[in-house]
Amino acid sequence: MPASSGVKALTNLTDLGPDDGGTAVIAGSHKLDCAEEDIIAAAREDPSLVHHVVAAAGSTLLFCETLLHSSGEVRSDRERVVIIG
Repeated sequence: MPASSGVKALTNLTDLGPDDGGTAVIAGSHKLDCAEEDIIAAAREDPSLVHHVVAAAGSTLLFCETLLHSSGEVRSDRERVVIIG
């Protein structure tokens, strides 16, 4: 298992609903000892491995910095504003 060197905090400054992108994470990816490309390929084959986190403005998501994550697909015209630390 890879060692985690820190925790990320992602705070929403705007409400993020299902069409606003949110944050996509591959559950458990921070615990795997394999190539990032292989994890992403597995998630593309099985989309149920990807979780989309949406939350109200002011909410903070805490996660291991080694967790594979990205912005989700934005299908609205709303601006996504977050602070990451």
